[in-house]
Amino acid sequence: MENEEKAGQAPDASMATPRQTVAAAEAHPKPMLTVEQQIAHMKAKGITFELVSEEEAAAYLTDRTYFFKLYAYRTLFERRVGGPRDGQYVGLDFGHLKLLASLDRTLRYALLPMTLDVEHFARVKLVREVTERESEDGYSVVSDYLASLNHDDRRRRMGEIGSFLRDTYSGDLARKYSLPDNMPLWVYLEMASFGSFVDLWLFCARRWDDPAMLDAHYQLRQSKLVRNACAHSSNVINGFARSSGDIETNADVMQAIARTGISHRVRTAKMSNPRLQQIATLLYLHAKSVPEGTAKARARNDIAQFSARMDDALEALSKNDAVRSSFTFLMKLFDKWF
Repeated sequence: MENEEKAGQAPDASMATPRQTVAAAEAHPKPMLTVEQQIAHMKAKGITFELVSEEEAAAYLTDRTYFFKLYAYRTLFERRVGGPRDGQYVGLDFGHLKLLASLDRTLRYALLPMTLDVEHFARVKLVREVTERESEDGYSVVSDYLASLNHDDRRRRMGEIGSFLRDTYSGDLARKYSLPDNMPLWVYLEMASFGSFVDLWLFCARRWDDPAMLDAHYQLRQSKLVRNACAHSSNVINGFARSSGDIETNADVMQAIARTGISHRVRTAKMSNPRLQQIATLLYLHAKSVPEGTAKARARNDIAQFSARMDDALEALSKNDAVRSSFTFLMKLFDKWF
């Protein structure tokens, strides 16, 4: 019958009865809210609308972003404990959330090209290393690397290359060269993901017993995490108040931070934050490995724009210690390294 639902297909939400709608909301701990309900929820949490009106906020939440992404920046603000306003945020206006979201986007746009830079020049270095070593022919390093992998990892790498067979950009290369014995390093790198490349880098560092490359492997992994976050438009700044890192900062990076004049207490505290640790590692690697030229000039320009935006944010959020201390830390690294 036409009125019957198709097997496995949910009914049209517009046809749901009020009872069904209420039941659906009660079935989830975080029910979907309309824009009006989102604003009411924020007001109940102590968020004010003095810098941005409720009407402007509604338009922003409708056309420019969505509530879940914007509301995430509330974690940078303290909450009241006890009393009639228990649990409400202190000194948080919707305008602050909007400012932090815009600043976060500027930060991602500055960091993403930097991750591409360090990846590119790391690939250049690896090809140069292989070319200059008499023991390497450019082919065995790829075949030996693939042979060193366990069954599952090897299958993933082979599948990664196989996926390029019909690719518009690298399909010709994938069809011309076969793995594992007939593909030179410089061809493999054209199809290897950042993660696969970093894994190959580690293999080469161990193959050549190169401590500097082993250190750079850690730095490249940290940079890859920043790249993934930026490429997927993940919020970054909202995690600056956390101190839950379980990965020790690379000694070279920590020493470089110490040389900027940042105190032991501050650098230890900031490097315990995973996001600041990853960003600082990327900045260090970029400053160290990317030569002077257009890439370096673009990075300096992007950083200058972000620093100017941070100045505005520091003025607006001068009483927020998590924002103030984190931004001041980053600006110090920008000033010393770029």
